[in-house]
Amino acid sequence: MFLTQRQKHILQILLGNPSGVSIKQIEESLKISRRTVYREFGDLKKNDFKIENQKGKYFLSGDSKQLQEIKQSVQQSHSQNVISVAKREKIIAAKLLLSTEPCKIIQFALDLNVSEATIQSDLNTVERSLKRYHIDLIRKKGVGLLIQAPEKIRRQVLVDIMLNQINEYNFFKYLHNETTSKDMFLTMIDKALLVEVADCLKKSVFGKIKLDSDQKLIELILTFAVTIKRTLAGCKLDFIHPSADSLKYQGYVYRFMALFAQKRQVEVDQNDVSYLANKLLSCDYHNTYLTYNERELAISVKVKEFVQHVSEEMHWDFQKDHSFMTKVTKHVIGLVQHKVPGFKIEVQH
Repeated sequence: MFLTQRQKHILQILLGNPSGVSIKQIEESLKISRRTVYREFGDLKKNDFKIENQKGKYFLSGDSKQLQEIKQSVQQSHSQNVISVAKREKIIAAKLLLSTEPCKIIQFALDLNVSEATIQSDLNTVERSLKRYHIDLIRKKGVGLLIQAPEKIRRQVLVDIMLNQINEYNFFKYLHNETTSKDMFLTMIDKALLVEVADCLKKSVFGKIKLDSDQKLIELILTFAVTIKRTLAGCKLDFIHPSADSLKYQGYVYRFMALFAQKRQVEVDQNDVSYLANKLLSCDYHNTYLTYNERELAISVKVKEFVQHVSEEMHWDFQKDHSFMTKVTKHVIGLVQHKVPGFKIEVQH
């Protein structure tokens, strides 16, 4: 069971006041609005916590055994929610990229079980990391935190972060079983949307293209889900130039959208179609398959060593993207074969 820091605080207040506590007391204790308290009550009730109201006093109902189990679940949730600094920073970046509303520092602090000062420190690192992709973090006093970036870059960086943080086994287990997850990256997008996207992709796309890894399959599910979520929120892409030979992939996207429209109403424009078609083309192993002769194999080894070095320096595993590795290798081989002026690569036989 996943509990936010705020929900844990509310439960702790209720557990500490068995005779009941007023909404005003909770508001003042957590410095949140009455509306937020009621919303949190609703979420807790959905998770089978029984919150009763008698004459304006709220309390947890249940026998002593049930209340003890609640106490243990709060304590267990606290121990399970301790995460590394690096992961916390990636969660903050991903939430900022996904959100269409200003994000509050206090909410990050509550959700991640740390102080506001810690979040402020994390944001400095997040800001520097996002700058590398020409993404600006805007801090508006009294409003919150906002991301300023082209929509295409925003979506791509978001998917990259999620893809590098989500465990493949846990993703499919979460997707195909009636289970919840404590992984914040898995729960950033509604499970129902992920399931619907995966089902429609299976029926319209996955039989038409070849994927060289489960990671590519997850990447496509996330890319389509993020696109739909952002589109439903009214976020539009700038002009997307269709890649060469992407026409049939546009057809696959239209088939997907026709199926998805039977589940949810969503309006995508041609830029969304081109964006998704380009992504399908880049993930299709038919377009990146490459066989090596002896010299090309030697070059590929050097490329792999170089990418490994960059991955270590950037703390990001670029080698996980097999399509990217193949395309980089193909490009370098092409440069060597055509003897581009100014380009030199040493190959040891």
